[in-house]
Amino acid sequence: MDGTCTPAGDLRFQIGDSRQLLKELPPCSIDLIITSPPYWNVKDYDHGDQIGYNQSYTTYIDSLNQVWLECNRVLVPNGKLCIDIQPIPIKKTLDGVDAERSSILDIMADIEQFMRGIKLDLSNIFIWDKRKYNNQMIFGSYPYPPNLYSHVAFEYIHVYRKEGKSRKVDEAIKAGSKISKEEWRQYCFNSIWDIPPVIKFGPGKDDALSHVAPFPIEIPRRLIKLFSFVGDTVLDPFLGSGTTLAACALEKRKGIGFELNPAYEPLIKLAIADPSRPPTWKRAGVAIREEQ
Repeated sequence: MDGTCTPAGDLRFQIGDSRQLLKELPPCSIDLIITSPPYWNVKDYDHGDQIGYNQSYTTYIDSLNQVWLECNRVLVPNGKLCIDIQPIPIKKTLDGVDAERSSILDIMADIEQFMRGIKLDLSNIFIWDKRKYNNQMIFGSYPYPPNLYSHVAFEYIHVYRKEGKSRKVDEAIKAGSKISKEEWRQYCFNSIWDIPPVIKFGPGKDDALSHVAPFPIEIPRRLIKLFSFVGDTVLDPFLGSGTTLAACALEKRKGIGFELNPAYEPLIKLAIADPSRPPTWKRAGVAIREEQ
């Protein structure tokens, strides 16, 4: 373990590898897990033990599966594991070698196959629609056939459910966790979510948080409201800049986060201390990193 920080009584994070840190949590101790895992061979997160960068695709999926296996162990019966990930256009073979043409890698399909094997069933699918905010296209053979490409400006949010029955919940807690009719219609009836992403400064650049792929706080807030009660414990094994813990603070849940890269610690602390505002390096007292 690289380090531990507990900035608030009900919110804590640890700097270290989630594949190891998850093993320290007791079985059936987490009510809800929300995370967005690192992409495969898209971004170097500046750590020798990182998952995704400079790995073969098989090694990448195997590394993620180690995390999912531990997530299943620590979830309570009927607990939910929510994973947000985007299909990515790639120009590589699955062993990481450059390819002659682009293809789309649907990472979630391989994740789902593993989940079936450990008896985590897929209970919900949401789609984060980013078309209005993303105009980056792959033109292919435009304006002529046959190699035109669809615009992959969306992310899947899959919700996996552990076996078992829900525990009994105090009526006062249930009342405090009630979803309004408008929220139900907006979140569930309309399962395609139009949520603005964290603003980027340009193609290939880090966003205002100097983190390449944070998700907007509205995503974990919705998932927390839908799949947990007030006072429940929520875990994010790929915490990044701390968005999930900030959502926990706003929705009165306990939160645990694991993040491999110690460079994000100032942002995580700020996200917890002031959850209503996105953390930035300027506010955290750290100079904004330039894209290398």
